[in-house]
Amino acid sequence: MDMDDDDTERGELEEMGLEEAEDAAEPMSEEEFQGAVSAAITDAADYIDEDIAPIREKAQAYYVGAPFGNEEEGRSQVVMTEVRDVILAMMPSLLRVFTAAEKPVEFAPRNAEDVAMAEQATDYVSYVFNVDNPGFTIMHSAIKDALKSKIGIFKWYTSTTYDVREESYSGIDQAQINVLQQDGSVSSLQAVQTGEGEPDPMTGLPSPLFDVQIRRQLKHTRQVVECVPPEEFLIARNARDLDNAEYVGHRSMKTLSELVEMGYEREEIEEHGASSSSFEMNTEAQVRNPALRNYLGGTGDSTDPSMRRYEYVESYIRIDKDGDGVAELRRVCTIGGANYVLHDEVVDDVKFAVICPDPEPHMVIGSSMADQVMDLQLIKSNIVRNTLDSLAQTIHPRTAYVEGAVNADDLMNVETGGLVRMTQPGMIQELGSTFVGQQAMPIIAWLDDVRASRTGMSKASQGLDPDVLQSTTKAAVMATMSASQERLEMIARIFAETGIRRLFRGLLREIIKYQDRPRVVRLRNQWVPVDPRYWDAEMDVVVNVGLGTGSQEQKLQTLLAISQ
Repeated sequence: MDMDDDDTERGELEEMGLEEAEDAAEPMSEEEFQGAVSAAITDAADYIDEDIAPIREKAQAYYVGAPFGNEEEGRSQVVMTEVRDVILAMMPSLLRVFTAAEKPVEFAPRNAEDVAMAEQATDYVSYVFNVDNPGFTIMHSAIKDALKSKIGIFKWYTSTTYDVREESYSGIDQAQINVLQQDGSVSSLQAVQTGEGEPDPMTGLPSPLFDVQIRRQLKHTRQVVECVPPEEFLIARNARDLDNAEYVGHRSMKTLSELVEMGYEREEIEEHGASSSSFEMNTEAQVRNPALRNYLGGTGDSTDPSMRRYEYVESYIRIDKDGDGVAELRRVCTIGGANYVLHDEVVDDVKFAVICPDPEPHMVIGSSMADQVMDLQLIKSNIVRNTLDSLAQTIHPRTAYVEGAVNADDLMNVETGGLVRMTQPGMIQELGSTFVGQQAMPIIAWLDDVRASRTGMSKASQGLDPDVLQSTTKAAVMATMSASQERLEMIARIFAETGIRRLFRGLLREIIKYQDRPRVVRLRNQWVPVDPRYWDAEMDVVVNVGLGTGSQEQKLQTLLAISQ
């Protein structure tokens, strides 16, 4: 092809709005990449801190029964705890659903020959969650966060630690030293000849003996599951789910020691991590733990440099860094308020799972149970305050007196039987007040009904309503309690099909990918060797939440009937 033909072809391509392969977008520079990551972090943090955090701070204040700010001196300041009462009433049932089942999560094989593998995977993943990690505590924290703060967040990852040991041996020969030197866990070896042993049968010469001191560095790898505090979780404001979100992140304050243990260079941390960070004094964390308001942590307040704290953000961002036109999912770790990039890699999935009791379609963050009853707590508190004020005014009515005709000091003395001096009779009069609190009782009962209809939590669902339980057949009681628990069962089902399923599927993949050697653990009261490297990472996940299966008594009666 001559030059004229090449120019003609290029012109035709330009007219069509097309470019040749060599004119495609160039890969991002490091400055452009860091700027894009920093912009995504800043926007996600602004979404959480400005739009979501104020509502969660209010819910936390309502949960602990903090004053509303409208209190008047000399009047009742009681605060009802509707938010806390509802959440604590729901917690036992939800925890029982996910922790009392023999197999809360079960992996289903995709082929007939994988049945044994799926059963072992089910047992081992449950072992990792409940034995290697405090599974009950993690589940409790996540469910409580979801009910109170809109979402509960699970995170999983693989932790690698090194245990350094020093060992001493005496009277060993050269062959034994050679064996130690070939041991990969031995990082250093020092030998000193101390004597001679038996003659070598080949040479007839005595074999030298040594005292040896070695240092072992033992590697320990395990899968970690944790519940992330809500204020530390970041997500793009337009995200519909975790798999397709443009940005998902976890921000936290880590010490220099922790960052160095993670493999980062100390000089790089101190150079780029000292920039100011607003997350150090996060108000949402302070509302949950007021003691943090006087915390003097940070990059410059600790006398021990290794305990200085830096803002560390682990981000999962979809971005086209290589310029091929397709956005890759990258795990990017940054430090400091300027979000300096410490680590960058392409990954397969986002290692977070979220549960929400009232999810909003097409959104990750929905509503909490606190959102549904905070207004009732305010209304009910004001009604109870006025009722108590009315009762107090009835028991202790105000007093009118003629100024100058009554000793005011005597009148202010509330001692029983105290004397009041007057110049003449009739100079003191009580201003009677009628108690009107009984008129507020129907309103309080109506508010309880509203709360029950919103949350499903009523006296009947807790077995506390005497009107339901007395003079009523067993079938009627069971029907009433079953109907009242429908809302609770729906929440449990939502948790199961969203966050719990995703958590255990991700944990299975993490184990298969990073457990590089067999492990002997106790499963079903037997010591079993487990080697996940050959498992199927795409097994189906079935969550057994125990809904609609009846109580233990019903199960026993059914089994007894079957046996007969």
